[in-house]
Amino acid sequence: METKNKHEIGLRINELMFRLEKNQSSFAESLGTSQTNVRNVIKGLVKPKYEFIESILLAFPKVSRDWLMEGKGEMFINEESRVVKGESLIVPADYIIEAIARIEASFKSTSEEKDRVIADQRFIIDTLKRQVDALSSVNRDFTDVSEVPPVPFVKKRMQVIFKVENPIFLSNG
Repeated sequence: METKNKHEIGLRINELMFRLEKNQSSFAESLGTSQTNVRNVIKGLVKPKYEFIESILLAFPKVSRDWLMEGKGEMFINEESRVVKGESLIVPADYIIEAIARIEASFKSTSEEKDRVIADQRFIIDTLKRQVDALSSVNRDFTDVSEVPPVPFVKKRMQVIFKVENPIFLSNG
């Protein structure tokens, strides 16, 4: 029975690819899987995993789950949405568009935060370099880093950036 089911779902997937005017390679790319995986499912060599079926339904939201899984009903959820030569069946679902928008917003926010952190770190590095240069010109030999007096505005900025009350590496000991 399982062999029959594997073969039948493979036939339905093959029919779907034909209706979508896709070959195994382009169909596999749409699903984010390998052509070998698609070929093995179509030939009935392997039973498609849940993720494989879900990837078809996500990539092609008009495909009927009942038809794909059990061969019941029509191939497409709405008969008017059948593929017509030259027209695409793939209509992005609202939730996919919203998910992409959320990902883009998150990426932009993360990117802006990264830029702020890098700018703050550059400021600290430049200030510390100026401190080292100033101390080098004095030619004073410090045996303990804690003896180096901190620049108050660097200390304050580091407190804000790192959210610490008294950065140890800037304390006067």
